Amino acid sequence: MKVYITEGQFKRKFSAMKEGFRLDMLTSATSFKQRLAYCREMLGDPIGEGSSRIVFRIDDETVLKLAKNGKGIAQNLEEIRLGTEPYLSSFPKIMNGTDENNGLWIIGENVMTATEKYFSDVLGMQFKEMQEYIWAVFMSSKKGDNKQANDIIHHCYAKYEQNDGVMDLLNDIYELCFGFNNDIGDLRNIKNWGMCNRNGITTMVILDPGFSNEIRDKYYSRR
Repeated sequence: MKVYITEGQFKRKFSAMKEGFRLDMLTSATSFKQRLAYCREMLGDPIGEGSSRIVFRIDDETVLKLAKNGKGIAQNLEEIRLGTEPYLSSFPKIMNGTDENNGLWIIGENVMTATEKYFSDVLGMQFKEMQEYIWAVFMSSKKGDNKQANDIIHHCYAKYEQNDGVMDLLNDIYELCFGFNNDIGDLRNIKNWGMCNRNGITTMVILDPGFSNEIRDKYYSRR
């Protein structure tokens, strides 16, 4: 799912940056403090900040996520892993220019937060149904012979088999749980969903997919 752009497209894509912005300046910086100062100077104030990363707007379609610490690096690397999988479409795309080797920053789609109404309007599926599906997949991963969970999964696939947008999400959530062993429980909260514009089409995506079980256990679990 990595998106490659030409040099001319790159210049237009990053035209919202202050003239002279250079990614190699982030590469040559020797500390988070230096990278942060450079981003503030060239990109302005951040549009979001958590305990592990700071987000800067590049333009209407693109953002830069700067890792603050080891947690942020791990989450960036996980987002790179998921965002570049060719058969997964439900995660923000990762653009070239991303620090793939070290995960100090990533450049990805600018995603707007969603509401349950937007979710329904975009997909034709009630968010409550998605919550039930996520619960069912989680329960099935813990105990495969859970009849109630399996019935919910089969019902969702049968009901939405003609809806490509919903089917993509159902498949990706299932793969996220079973194939990547990621924690999907938080996806039952609408705040972990967003929308982006892909070729003029509003697309529902999963926000911050870099929160794997491994990252949760290493950096967030109480010791």
